[in-house]
Amino acid sequence: VPGFQDASWPAPRVQIARLYAAWEATQDQAAHGPHGKTTAGSQMATGASVGMGWTSPEVTSTTLDGLWAAMVYKARYPQKFMGVSNVTVVDRPGFVARPMTINPTGKRSEEHIY
Repeated sequence: VPGFQDASWPAPRVQIARLYAAWEATQDQAAHGPHGKTTAGSQMATGASVGMGWTSPEVTSTTLDGLWAAMVYKARYPQKFMGVSNVTVVDRPGFVARPMTINPTGKRSEEHIY
């Protein structure tokens, strides 16, 4: 989405809303399991793999909007958090494609973030 850095424009707001809705859906799946049954809370806080990602203990030091903004920022600027370069972030239908060079190995990698 052109101009994503300014989330006041309609296109980035729509993309953020879509990503947020997809994230909420995966959280609902993780909390209720594939058949609608609630999973054990202690299992959710262990860092186990669930659905499309990982769980963590409950975050209590920020708002949900603040946490989401941080996740979007980290997804769009991996070079600020990892040893990578030549990063390109491309919005695709339903996901963000993120090709980059891994600095220690010089290899190209492309991640898809759903």
